[in-house]
Amino acid sequence: MTRLGLILILIGALIFAYAPIEKMVRRRRWLRYVAACGLWSPAPVPPKPAPPPVVVYATAEIAEIYDRA
Repeated sequence: MTRLGLILILIGALIFAYAPIEKMVRRRRWLRYVAACGLWSPAPVPPKPAPPPVVVYATAEIAEIYDRA
């Protein structure tokens, strides 16, 4: 087979496969496949930082005032 024939087959395959590949990329389905293979895992969500102690103290004070009433 000539080079031109191989190039035309390759271009035809890319055009034929474009729509399913685009759908997978748009729906992020490929991430599930790659994650299922163990090649990639989503980044862990960092934990929320604790509120500053002043906020906790003020909340406790407010709760205490309401308890007294």
